[in-house]
Amino acid sequence: GRSAAGVIAIKLSPPEQLIYMGLVEEGASLLVASAKGYAKRTPVSEYPLQSRSGRGVATYAKATPQTGPLVAATVVADADTLAFVCATGNAEVREARSIQTQGRSTRGTPVLRLLDKDSIIAVSRLALPHEGRSSPDTPAQSSRNTPSTKEKKAKSTAARVPVKSTGPASAVAGKAKPRPTAKKATSAKPPTAEKPAANSKKGKGAGTEKSANRPPSGGAKAKQR
Repeated sequence: GRSAAGVIAIKLSPPEQLIYMGLVEEGASLLVASAKGYAKRTPVSEYPLQSRSGRGVATYAKATPQTGPLVAATVVADADTLAFVCATGNAEVREARSIQTQGRSTRGTPVLRLLDKDSIIAVSRLALPHEGRSSPDTPAQSSRNTPSTKEKKAKSTAARVPVKSTGPASAVAGKAKPRPTAKKATSAKPPTAEKPAANSKKGKGAGTEKSANRPPSGGAKAKQR
């Protein structure tokens, strides 16, 4: 439970202190660093399994004024990048593969040049093999599929601008009623071209018949005389 004291994982003798606990990865190494800038890597396979409440095995040679005490440790892979943090607030970045691999009971080699009053206080992994890196199995996302900042602003602006209504307000449940369509005016079909032609021919024929039956005006006057 939350208030339980737990069980003993490793037995310590004064002035020993626990400085690191981490998950063991296959093919990884345990990197340890001393206060005066010494560091080394040791394959995890060189550390035997033990039951809880054990004394552990030696992982560092006896500390000296030149190396200083062991202050930091972490499980690393060859492709990792490490940050060494100093007591003065400075931090230096190193690749894990640049640090030598040595046995368990060794002191390592100097990796940082520190001032007399400065010391290493922590070591941190900056990049894991499965984080922040693109592999052939998981290609990085293309920037073409991600909308740009201008497109996002255009969409937000278009969503905020109200739509102007062209007719009277007749919206119901957020939808505008359809506007009634105007009926087309019906008009009589114009007469075809053939009918007027027929009428004109008849008119001409009737006029000709009337003029043919009408007696000449000169002859009528001659008979009256």
